[in-house]
Amino acid sequence: MLGQQQASLRTGAVLFALLMLFADISGGVLANTTSTSEVSEYEPPILVEGLPPLMCGEELCERPTRLFERG
Repeated sequence: MLGQQQASLRTGAVLFALLMLFADISGGVLANTTSTSEVSEYEPPILVEGLPPLMCGEELCERPTRLFERG
């Protein structure tokens, strides 16, 4: 009786582990992939009165152009 309960528990644990493994893999397969292109264009830095500017070495940091489709 005790051996049968242990075997049943072990089988349930293995099935649960397999379920978690396949559920994790299927999430990655179904994920939407968006094409991201390298943006090499930069816009001038934002200067705010009363705050020190963000410096990159000895010059002001440029900020990358970000185009978001909102709608």
